[in-house]
Amino acid sequence: MWFGDDIIYKCPNCNRFYSKPTLLSGNSGGAKLFSDTYSYEPMNPKWPDITKCTNCNTLLWLYKMKKSTGKEYVEKHGTDNWKDRPIITDLNLDDYIDIIENKAYETVKDEVFIRIRIVWAFNDRLRENKKLFENKKEEQIWTVNNIRLIKLLNYEDIEQRILLADIYRNAGNFQTCSAIISSIENEEYNWIKPQYEKEIEKGNRLVFQLDLTE
Repeated sequence: MWFGDDIIYKCPNCNRFYSKPTLLSGNSGGAKLFSDTYSYEPMNPKWPDITKCTNCNTLLWLYKMKKSTGKEYVEKHGTDNWKDRPIITDLNLDDYIDIIENKAYETVKDEVFIRIRIVWAFNDRLRENKKLFENKKEEQIWTVNNIRLIKLLNYEDIEQRILLADIYRNAGNFQTCSAIISSIENEEYNWIKPQYEKEIEKGNRLVFQLDLTE
């Protein structure tokens, strides 16, 4: 991996600085892809587009914020001490749920962004061999989130269409899942179709890892 110059953000509330690394080159070594469209790529890491200030808890939508480069930061502040600008970190499931419950978003696109990450955060538990739900309240949150995503996901976006199919599979609606996956005409995605059909035949409603060798 080759890293580029950091992107620097400043919290608008308390003026604390944060760094978002950039990648000049990476590779697909060790990559994992899951049925919910989540991918893990250790040699091609991605950093979050939303975070929370660790100093004042302000929610930071990075794409809405003014940014500068690491070089500009050093020129202005005369230091390159990483302690003065820690790397941004991911939010957790509770953070994402709070954003939805408090409607701390402005657009449908932002809402979809957060709701997808709620799906991924719940499924991360299964990826870590943990229980999907800790209690009935969480199961209700998961169900409501999926119902809302069914209404919001863009069918013309292939990645979102795949997630839509997986949400139907999670709900046990295997026929609709199969129909949606079969509707994808882009040949680049043909390899995933038999893998979804295999899980449908098994009656599997949980997230599964795709075999990248097929």
